Amino acid sequence: MRVGRVFLCLAVLGSSILAISPVQASEACKFVGEAKGPDGKQSACVRVNGNYSWINYPKKKINKLSSYEKTKLKAYQEIRKAISKKPLQNIKLQYSISESISSELKKEFIQKTEIASQLYDQFFTQPEIINVYFQTNKDQNYIRNHPLMGRDASDFDQWFKDWDTGTNRNHLIGLIAKYVEFDGKAQGHTGVLISAGSSKASLGLYAQQVVAHEYFHVIQDRYKYQRDKLGYEISPTGFDRYYPPIFREGSANTIATAVSMRTFEDYLLFYQIFISANTGTWSP
Repeated sequence: MRVGRVFLCLAVLGSSILAISPVQASEACKFVGEAKGPDGKQSACVRVNGNYSWINYPKKKINKLSSYEKTKLKAYQEIRKAISKKPLQNIKLQYSISESISSELKKEFIQKTEIASQLYDQFFTQPEIINVYFQTNKDQNYIRNHPLMGRDASDFDQWFKDWDTGTNRNHLIGLIAKYVEFDGKAQGHTGVLISAGSSKASLGLYAQQVVAHEYFHVIQDRYKYQRDKLGYEISPTGFDRYYPPIFREGSANTIATAVSMRTFEDYLLFYQIFISANTGTWSP
């Protein structure tokens, strides 16, 4: 997924686990989804009845979880359990990283890529090259002249314009997610695009899963690679008939969020913010 947002029909979490704090003037939110605090104790900003509030999810005993929360816990635990601690057997990562990305974000993105690789490696049965790109608005020439990224470069024109003027720096977006033939061999290509002026603190909670999200699309594309070579019907629904968005984007969100959120509490927080940001409402 590059720029669009996916809308999932998820039950809104109950208020029993929510901790809510009205925003004080000295700590006013800059945007919905703004996050603060350490892993496991993160808070994020939502707009409630015209006012901003910080919400978080304190730890809770399993027998106190709702049915929905128990379902989310099982999914989170199963995905996290599948992350291997062994050296990679099949994936070979090749990075292309902009010099305009801060050292803090570079470290963060590499870490998220490597954690995701510990899970995704098992989906390959032979050695595979995965090209990983972390680029900014200052790398427009590189992106536009790249043999793969250049095809969709115009999709990012508005983002480039916004970032060049210092706006919308809370966003991290997908740059590329493909498994295609490149340099005479089928390879994976994944990456994200960010403002050169962004920092970890300026990014929204949603941004924490984008690196692993785009990467998971490469896994999906690897499994449909032979079908892709045959092509699809020329119609608005040709591709979607084979790969409905809920399966492509929904599964990428589920897997990537569990991989990226280091605690179950942050995992639940992400879904509450995700629902709120996409529906424009929030029900505590």
